[in-house]
Amino acid sequence: MSLVTNILRAYRAPRAALGNELAQLAEPRTLMIGILFCLLTFVARMPEVAAVSFAAGDDAATRNGRYGAMFVSTILFAPLMMYFIAGLAHALLRPFGGRATWGEARLVFFWATLVTAPLVLMSGALKVFSPGPAFLIAQLVTAMVFLWQWITCIAATEFGAHGSKPAQDTGKQHEIRRTGK
Repeated sequence: MSLVTNILRAYRAPRAALGNELAQLAEPRTLMIGILFCLLTFVARMPEVAAVSFAAGDDAATRNGRYGAMFVSTILFAPLMMYFIAGLAHALLRPFGGRATWGEARLVFFWATLVTAPLVLMSGALKVFSPGPAFLIAQLVTAMVFLWQWITCIAATEFGAHGSKPAQDTGKQHEIRRTGK
């Protein structure tokens, strides 16, 4: 299933869409999902930077500097912050019975952000072209959809059927876990 199709499916059936992503769990794919979200966020913020630069009367070099600073913060540092948030959320859920692996926890957070990316793009456009109440409503809807996706996916991986289970282990790993040797 393509990534775009799976994102659209996440709005109807978030657990099923997450199940498709968990079936393809690999750290390079998780990182790609996170960086794709950051890239789309960068694109969503471009009109805002252009409007601010125009209003300030910036020359081309200053405008390019603004874009460069936004690129560094959005594409290079934001994925690191995303890793931190995903790890912190997983660490906080472990004492309460969270069973997901660290990789699953990262994928859950990155996936929830990517699912909300279309709304982030819409919010970015509204901030420049329709400021005021429309932008605030779009931001609120985006935040609510993100929380809905993230909480649903956390429930599925940390406390539901998708959490680390012996069926995913190889026989030797299962034997080591059972015997302690």
